[in-house]
Amino acid sequence: FPLDECNAHFRRLRCWGFNYIRLVITWEAIEHRGPGLYDEKYIKYLREVARIAGENDIYIYVDPHQDVWSRFTGGCGAPAWTLELAGFDLQNMGETGACITQQEYDPSPDAFPLMLWPTNLYKLACATMFTLFWSGKDFAPKLNVGEGGCRVEKLSCIKLAAGVRGEPDDQKQQGEEKEIKLPPGTRTVSKPTNIQDYLQGCYIAAMRAVAKELRGLPNVLGFGTMNEPHNGYHGLTNLNSVWGQLTNGVFPTPFQSFCAADGMATKVRNYVPGCCAFVCGCAIDSFTLNPLGKRAWLPGRECVWKMHGVWEMKGTSKAGPQNPGSPVLNKPGYFNNGKDWSTTYYLPFAQRYAQMLHEIEEDWHCYIEVPPAGVAPGVKFPRIRSETIPNAVNATHWYDGFSLFSGNLQINWNVDVETAIPKFGACSVRAMFKRQIASIRSEGEREIEGGAPTVIGEFGIPYNANGNQFQTGDFSRHSTLLDANFAAMEANLVHYTVWNYTPDNCNKYGDQWNFEDLSIYSKDQSRKEDEKEPPSPECKEEVLGPLRKRFLLTNQEAMRRSFLYNGGRTLDAVARPYAQATNGTLIESRYVMTERTYSLRFRRDSKMAVAATKVFIPLYPYERGFDVTLSNGSVSLHVHKDNYAILEYTTSPEDQICSLRITPMKDGCCG
Repeated sequence: FPLDECNAHFRRLRCWGFNYIRLVITWEAIEHRGPGLYDEKYIKYLREVARIAGENDIYIYVDPHQDVWSRFTGGCGAPAWTLELAGFDLQNMGETGACITQQEYDPSPDAFPLMLWPTNLYKLACATMFTLFWSGKDFAPKLNVGEGGCRVEKLSCIKLAAGVRGEPDDQKQQGEEKEIKLPPGTRTVSKPTNIQDYLQGCYIAAMRAVAKELRGLPNVLGFGTMNEPHNGYHGLTNLNSVWGQLTNGVFPTPFQSFCAADGMATKVRNYVPGCCAFVCGCAIDSFTLNPLGKRAWLPGRECVWKMHGVWEMKGTSKAGPQNPGSPVLNKPGYFNNGKDWSTTYYLPFAQRYAQMLHEIEEDWHCYIEVPPAGVAPGVKFPRIRSETIPNAVNATHWYDGFSLFSGNLQINWNVDVETAIPKFGACSVRAMFKRQIASIRSEGEREIEGGAPTVIGEFGIPYNANGNQFQTGDFSRHSTLLDANFAAMEANLVHYTVWNYTPDNCNKYGDQWNFEDLSIYSKDQSRKEDEKEPPSPECKEEVLGPLRKRFLLTNQEAMRRSFLYNGGRTLDAVARPYAQATNGTLIESRYVMTERTYSLRFRRDSKMAVAATKVFIPLYPYERGFDVTLSNGSVSLHVHKDNYAILEYTTSPEDQICSLRITPMKDGCCG
């Protein structure tokens, strides 16, 4: 979004309660021009965004975002040249089944099925690129940058940047290719370098460029390593079998995808789109990939797995262009090398990445992510030592997977996607959510030496699920499910960043990406007449007793009719009180949406004499006002012009267990 809109977005988020956000960037946005060629305007733009966030008292951590590798393979993240370097022909990947993208979906992009995009994890292009990025030296030792066709100077983007037109590969001068003058700054190699080292080196260097620009901003807390990384083919025991939990739509086995991408018409299974496929794996018929015999590989480039003998074409002595023989899988277990992916491949990368960060800002956090539950069976959170990755944070993601993939908000019954066990009753569903978050927290405390905080880096709900809410404006079911998500976070006392806030979200296309629609804001839920500055909130204080105060709000209706809330979705679930800073050890921080009550309990730190516990209170739930009841101590309220307040709770060092409770005003009194 434009910089002149930044302040409005951050004021809105702060009003709703968010003081900590995940700033999404992509490798492609930084390095789309070619290896080592950075978009300096974009990088400077990021600094301005982060600075404006800080002016609104919002901390950020930077998220180098990707999904299924790249937007050219159905998601977002890596630049196009990474695929080209590996040998892929971007023009033919869709037709050959190497990936499935919304922009090329038949019959039209508007018919693209919900949640079909994750199946790219198990298709050739994405799986190959992740395998090369993490474990190329083990599985593709012959694919070296600087050898054969795997050369920086052959990349389309480099030719474009060098001003070369036409088809340089076919232009010869005295029997040799025309020499290309590389643009200044291009990342080259002095000797053949395995593609794993080259890609990781480019990625870390690109994030270093951003980190250097953000250095010195006090509200920048650190960087994530990579959003939802995937292990690619690593660990597969049989390349001739369908793999992965998300069987949906046209779904080849890895070997079938090798064949189709190499120019062969290949009959594969077609699965029912929707929840039935990823839970049960229901194949309804077959589908022929690549009937026209195109190749997903560039002219002169061989399938990387064919190059390494994983498969080959075998035939009679008459084999030739018209009779190439038949495909044979030589090494069905090629990628099952018995190594632990997290320890062997992810952790060394994360250590180099963290070292880069701490050379720039030694106090920055390094947010650790591994593949989400279910999409990479067998991958575990790595054991992290404090001296190798200082300031590590567990930033695992969590979703109500069944609601997300089924397109139905499962409030009163659900399925545990990890165990496939159904849960009946709202209480049972909420208990399942809490248990899953508890498991994530305990994993970080157990595996990161010395324990570590947990930030649930993503959670959210699909707003395009369950019917006619866009016509009626009734998002009550969505609020109920989102509240259950928040309640699971609060029960486990974890930090979190909600997915997501999309400034250009609309009802038809959602978050403008693969028909996902998880944004807590939408321009289609806004009203033009409410896009205005709010008045100042009016608050009066009454003392009801030594441990009880009342705060009366008198102009909340006018506050609600301002840009601060305009476009907000499910704000009854989103805007909730929480402990922003605690003088001691937090025991309970819980908001009950249906009652609009908030409870806080903590064990007082006797060594901290004067520091007050601070509670953030959004004024949105309390149209008339609220009461605060204490176990001991005293409170004072500081109201911000953007309709939120900070409640300072002061206790004495002699106090042990301290608590407060907030209850809303109802019909002139408090409930």
